[in-house]
Amino acid sequence: MAGFFSKLFGKRTSTKKYEDVFLTARYRVGQSVEYAFTQAVDLAVREGAFSSRAEAAEKLYELLLPKAEKEDKADAAELLKAKNKIK
Repeated sequence: MAGFFSKLFGKRTSTKKYEDVFLTARYRVGQSVEYAFTQAVDLAVREGAFSSRAEAAEKLYELLLPKAEKEDKADAAELLKAKNKIK
């Protein structure tokens, strides 16, 4: 029933998929932080989870920062640079 009502009364945006895109691209495939972040942001906008790249970048940055810091401190600074390039 919860899914039925959420479709009726508004869209609840889950960012888990886009977080996973970044984490997989960065830590499993070995892509750069900027490239992995851009992929996640572009996918989120293309699928309609966010209305703009700036909005997606801001929200995903907030969610990914603690995870990036836990994996590698240098990635946190790179993540900020990637976010600022999108804005």
